[in-house]
Amino acid sequence: VDTIYTAPPNTPVNFKLAPNDSLMLIKTYVDNCEDEDRDFRYTFYNRYSRTALPDTITVSNARGITFRETVWSPDSKKVIISSWVGNLVEAFAYDLASKDSTYIDTGRNFVWSPSDNDLVAYIKDYSIYTRNVATGEIDLMYKGKKKKSAGEFRWSPKGDFMMIHTRSYLLNIDAPPLR
Repeated sequence: VDTIYTAPPNTPVNFKLAPNDSLMLIKTYVDNCEDEDRDFRYTFYNRYSRTALPDTITVSNARGITFRETVWSPDSKKVIISSWVGNLVEAFAYDLASKDSTYIDTGRNFVWSPSDNDLVAYIKDYSIYTRNVATGEIDLMYKGKKKKSAGEFRWSPKGDFMMIHTRSYLLNIDAPPLR
């Protein structure tokens, strides 16, 4: 066992290891009682040198947004950062090299393609879309409806297929799929 980071006491922490196995993205909750400032900080940490990179991103309104395993691009050079805007989740792709953020869209379950460093899939309006963060191109992958909406999805390991879980309505009552 090798301890590479020790969190301050009483600090909720979540982290995701980059696919290249060298960087971690650490999500910490910061509650500044004096300024009533409650934000999340995303810090990039090199697990071999055991040092934080100078990049720290502060995100307001990120409480309750799932920190998914697929937050990193396959080449470990970009991450997805999400925050609440009203009652919608808005996502950006942050590039560690250029320090630029590219707007993805509003939706939920933002996931990198396992084989494309620029392709992010997400759920919006009952459907599944992809956005190429390099070109801005948006494609509809699965057209859902209110009575048969996309609930969750997963890419195949090579990124050539997608498994989609649809939600159904039974007698006008929102119900999980029948087993």
